[in-house]
Amino acid sequence: MLMITITKSKLLELRLENQEASTTRNKKSMAKTPVDEYNFCQQLGPHVAHERLKKHWDTWITEADIAKIKSYGFNAVRLPIGYWAFARLSDDPYVFGQEVYLDKTIQWCRVHGLKLWIDLHGIPGSQNGFDNSGRRDAYMWANPQNYKLGLQVLQYIYDKYGGEEYADVVIGYQNLNEPLHTRYEVPMILEFDRITYNMFREKSGNYFVFHDAFLPPEFWNRPLDEPQYKDTVLDHHRYEVFDTAQLRETVDDHINSVKLITERFLSVPRIQVVGEWSAAMTDCAKWLNGVGRGARLDNTFEGNGVIGQCRFSNDYSKMTEQDKINTRRMVEAQLDIFNQTNGFFFWTWKTENAIEWSMSLLAEHGLFPVPLTDRKYPRVV
Repeated sequence: MLMITITKSKLLELRLENQEASTTRNKKSMAKTPVDEYNFCQQLGPHVAHERLKKHWDTWITEADIAKIKSYGFNAVRLPIGYWAFARLSDDPYVFGQEVYLDKTIQWCRVHGLKLWIDLHGIPGSQNGFDNSGRRDAYMWANPQNYKLGLQVLQYIYDKYGGEEYADVVIGYQNLNEPLHTRYEVPMILEFDRITYNMFREKSGNYFVFHDAFLPPEFWNRPLDEPQYKDTVLDHHRYEVFDTAQLRETVDDHINSVKLITERFLSVPRIQVVGEWSAAMTDCAKWLNGVGRGARLDNTFEGNGVIGQCRFSNDYSKMTEQDKINTRRMVEAQLDIFNQTNGFFFWTWKTENAIEWSMSLLAEHGLFPVPLTDRKYPRVV
């Protein structure tokens, strides 16, 4: 199964300035820059925040994008959405309005012959403290009020989208993106998976998707694989850029690393997908590591010494011919390797300019095969 994720990606750039304003900021202005959607809405207030977000929702992903995704040979999209699209805590600054765009995207997928996965990407209190969960550096999911609202939101999603009206398009329902087992106890995460599975099964016989919580693949030989858990899909995410050891690797090292981890995935006898991967071999894309943060590669984030220079991640024109060769090789290799699983989603369809993370930009510049069977380099599996 070939898939693509549609979202603004982890490179989310939320800003207080007008869209036409320069993104160059000095330290004084950076202190006022929101680091996530929570802060964005909090600083701007509901009316201005909604106005600016609506402009983004209206223009970032359109029916033309869905049509192009289909034309490139993909058959499904994964659509991340936060809990605040459906409900809010009493003190949440978030604004509503996203749900109608989920409904529009489902209809566009229906028209153009694509399937769709709904991915709950942020839960009250944050399941991981990542900015894309809605609130950076927050770890309050276990708070009873937060936990309860998260279940209520999933119940709403299952009630609305789990019925026959959507069964021709919506084929997967991800209960939570990337819960972090180093922040929340594994029994809590597993219990959440079991509870939400049972909630889901009361409404739908379709695929129930859950994330591996960044636990080793071998851990998942047994949990949620008992006979009573039918049609469960284990979601793995694989990136090659989030520690300094990875950043020191050559393209051949990266390809071998992806091979080895996928062999471990495949040793577990269950339905599995690689729900996120990219072309990146650097962590240089602007604000990839968080708004206001630099990169490990050039020692502007975390301070572990200079490994290399950030040259091209936000500017295709600065790629050398060898950069282009390496990027295309990395993409083709991962397509070959992940095609051994039950499916995969590339993260993401579109970014503003970060080419390593943008399937549309990669394809435009000949760094992602279109059609998907087109190969410049020997297959690796």
